[in-house]
Amino acid sequence: MSTVAEIEHALETLAPEQWLEIRHWMDRRIPRPAGTATTAHPRPDFLARQKAIFGERALADSQTVLDELRADHR
Repeated sequence: MSTVAEIEHALETLAPEQWLEIRHWMDRRIPRPAGTATTAHPRPDFLARQKAIFGERALADSQTVLDELRADHR
């Protein structure tokens, strides 16, 4: 039996949770070509956007509004 076939057979016998753990482990170890830099996308600055739109005005907490909307749909 070839090594690949043995690995495939072993993976088929695993529970899905174990298979996912192995996949995550393998994904972290993918060989990257030399000179290839992984550039993470910058995260959006939500506070800066809020200040650009609303200035320094204090905004009310939206939880009350969300609770009222949920109550209307019941």
